[in-house]
Amino acid sequence: MILSIIKSKACLKIGDPVLRTNQPLSIELGPGKVTPKFLIIFQGLVGQIFDGIQRPLETHISGKALVHKGEITSGLDPSKLWEFFPNTNIKIDSLISEGDVIGHVFENNLFREHKILLPPKAKGKVTYTAPGGFYTVKDKIIEVENNTKIEQYTMSHKWPVRQPRPYIEKIPSNELFITGQRVIDVLFPSVLGGACSFGSTTNTRNFISRSLSSHSNSDLTIYVGCEKTEEEAQAIVKEFRSAIIFSKDKEENLINKTCLITNTVNMPLASQEASILSGITIAEYFRDMGYNVSFIVDSITKWVRAIRETKQTPELPTGFGYSSYISSRVGQIYERAGRVQCFGSQDRKGSLTFIGALTPPNGDFAGSASIATLISSRVTWFLEEQLAQKNHFPPINWRTSFAYDDG
Repeated sequence: MILSIIKSKACLKIGDPVLRTNQPLSIELGPGKVTPKFLIIFQGLVGQIFDGIQRPLETHISGKALVHKGEITSGLDPSKLWEFFPNTNIKIDSLISEGDVIGHVFENNLFREHKILLPPKAKGKVTYTAPGGFYTVKDKIIEVENNTKIEQYTMSHKWPVRQPRPYIEKIPSNELFITGQRVIDVLFPSVLGGACSFGSTTNTRNFISRSLSSHSNSDLTIYVGCEKTEEEAQAIVKEFRSAIIFSKDKEENLINKTCLITNTVNMPLASQEASILSGITIAEYFRDMGYNVSFIVDSITKWVRAIRETKQTPELPTGFGYSSYISSRVGQIYERAGRVQCFGSQDRKGSLTFIGALTPPNGDFAGSASIATLISSRVTWFLEEQLAQKNHFPPINWRTSFAYDDG
């Protein structure tokens, strides 16, 4: 679905020529699929697995090879041909602006229509449109004239991860987020575009993540796993690959509508700190197409710890070893959730539902990271280890879980 190339100072060797650029951490958004080079553990892998700065990890988690320090790898296959179906309403001399749908490509049976959008801040009069056919993500598909300046656009474009993608306005959510779990849907419901969290000190978080991805009424799922061991990363991929869902009475692998971003413990902390930003930028990209996207983070606690370890400023820590900026960082990332009116001449509404996991040390939810997350989310589910030991799934304690009611 989403593939990218990165330029990050944090993970490059000293003396690398890329270090001389002053560009912010950006990812390239567009259609694409990783073609694994080493298929030892996951034969026939069709999903996408990246680290926090969008390097493909199929070689890393297989054990055949590692993504070495300073290595620049592209998740985008520049040689793959995609069948491009142009928008017949866009013709020569038409006026278009950011967010207009130029056309679409077919990805798979679960995600059939990957819409190609005119990038943000782009506008002008069309001087060239590519006819329907097969193109790579680097081939020109449209040419726009703006103030006598000609701009060419392809099926991909870059976007800085720390900058939220623009939209016309946020609008009220009017549809429930169906999870497929009765205890959640009946007692602690949320909406598409809502902000949720679930607290756990057990290893049952993968069950919740896979369940939400399989049974929810969202169109796509972006999953971010922070500070995982290689065994955990392999287990996550196996779970998503083995999960089967039905689409038009046909069995399909859940991985075909999922993008996985995972960081193992031997990866740089800067990669873990960037993982949520990269993942939510991908989610916003799909949201701008008019889709309902679920964004699952496991976990917010480990992400906040990575921020603390990589922050090179002299602020004195407050309670639980975290500085006061942590609350604002958590709040800013949760504010990128919501249902929006998308840019473009077509009437499109998309949503981004944020689900963040909390894994505080010793189960103490009084830390600043946990409090900031609980304040930012509207619904919180607490998982209990005793319920999991009794094979009670999902192991949600309905006595401690809660949902805010503004009415």
